[in-house]
Amino acid sequence: MNEITEDTYRKLKREVEEAKTEAERAKGALDQLLAQIKEEFGCSSLKEAKAKLEELEAKKDSAAEKYQKAFKEYQSKWK
Repeated sequence: MNEITEDTYRKLKREVEEAKTEAERAKGALDQLLAQIKEEFGCSSLKEAKAKLEELEAKKDSAAEKYQKAFKEYQSKWK
């Protein structure tokens, strides 16, 4: 009843091979991104990179607040 025909087998085999190829490509891309993150930011894992991102965003927000405060002081003093 549920016999696999040769065509079905070939189709399934091709799909498995395509899935393996796609997985290998994704792994290569991930490895490349991890190497780039390590080189540019000194992070050896995604967890470290996320922590670094949060740290940099906090610094950016702090700098933006300081800028806004200084700009308002400048405007009130010189206008």
